Amino acid sequence: MNSIHPAASIDRAETESVASMVSAHRDAVIKAEVAAARERVEKTLLREIEAMVLFALGAGLDLPPEALAARQQPPPDTPLPDALPLDAAADPLVRLAALHLTLTRLIAPARGASLVLLEEQRQAHPVLRAFGPVPQVRWMLAVAVLSLILLLGTALSGDVNPENVSKGLLNLQGTALIAVEVFLIAASAVGATLANLKRLNRYISDCNYDPRYDSSYWSRLVMGLISGVILSQVVFGSLVSGEGASAHPGTSALDGFGQPILAILGGFSAELVHDILRHLINVIGNTLGLRKVE
Repeated sequence: MNSIHPAASIDRAETESVASMVSAHRDAVIKAEVAAARERVEKTLLREIEAMVLFALGAGLDLPPEALAARQQPPPDTPLPDALPLDAAADPLVRLAALHLTLTRLIAPARGASLVLLEEQRQAHPVLRAFGPVPQVRWMLAVAVLSLILLLGTALSGDVNPENVSKGLLNLQGTALIAVEVFLIAASAVGATLANLKRLNRYISDCNYDPRYDSSYWSRLVMGLISGVILSQVVFGSLVSGEGASAHPGTSALDGFGQPILAILGGFSAELVHDILRHLINVIGNTLGLRKVE
């Protein structure tokens, strides 16, 4: 008759005990992570609901009665249920999410996250707020002021004159070329920052500013610089030469001062230069019988 060795039985019992302890520890860790995640979501919902309620009250909107009754946070010692209730509507987090959706539709196009951000910035930077409610506005305002100072500073140079500006990239050299190009780049930067500030002002006014798109404003700034230089140097030079430029450059006001204006326009609307280049590509493509560029 076979018998189980006592040592083997003890080892098996210890293995099962260790496995049960590991499983219990893992379940406890998962439960703690779920509880922390629910707490973060709940705090975010409560902050945004409070901001949206205050915004709706200040704007004189019809606030739903449950907006005030449902803003009740459970006591901190409330235990987390082991499983979600069968009726999802009984979950406080679900009720908060439903109220958040109702208020979001009520205050549209404003957003709860934007209202919270604006309030946090107002409290964190009471002095700097005078130059812009969010950091991106203040940065763009600083770039705009520096660009304007650079534009006016280079305009004082004797190298920046109608004759030199009308010559373009290939007919200048040395400090005259540097001064003219810096002047045109500064003009493009003024236009690009003006467009960004205008766009930011619209989002701030509508209370739907989203900091996730901050990088796009810097991309638009760089695109504006490139577009301003292309429009004022390459495209303008082609148009003037195509129309038969004057034999005495600098005598025409259009030749000398049209380019700075085009640089500002190119910086303000990078899409304009994109459309011009796309139109030129389509013209060349039609001439060669190629497919139209969309």
